[in-house]
Amino acid sequence: MKKLFYVLVLVFISFSAYSQTKDEINYIQSIWGMEKRDIVTKYMSLTDEEAKGFWGVYDKYEEGRKKLGEERIKNIAEYSEQFAELKDSKAQELLNRSLSNQTRFLELLNKTYTEVLGVLPAIKAVQFIQLENYLDTKIRVQIMEQLPFVGDIKR
Repeated sequence: MKKLFYVLVLVFISFSAYSQTKDEINYIQSIWGMEKRDIVTKYMSLTDEEAKGFWGVYDKYEEGRKKLGEERIKNIAEYSEQFAELKDSKAQELLNRSLSNQTRFLELLNKTYTEVLGVLPAIKAVQFIQLENYLDTKIRVQIMEQLPFVGDIKR
């Protein structure tokens, strides 16, 4: 699983350093989506009955998560292209977009948790949200380790 994260992050970062096209973003999202589904399948250990209800909710969640991921990629790409000459107004704009993206992700998680509770026992619903938080945090840490901090170029 760690190898998957490193490969995805390297692909993600290398693409974010360049101008993004819709096809590139879709490609990254499709690779992550396929691999991620395997991780969720193994981790959740759903019964056949549980799986019937869960995967529909999961697919709907993934649709929303991918849209937010696309926005995140674009924001990171814009930051990586402009960080050397970042002005106050642009720094604020990028941060506001990032915070808005994170807020909407948490709202999506909360909504999905409620929906998952409708088809799975609470323990498995919590397990799913815990996994999503873990995966998102892992990706964020890897990205942050690759990005320069604001002002570093001037030091």
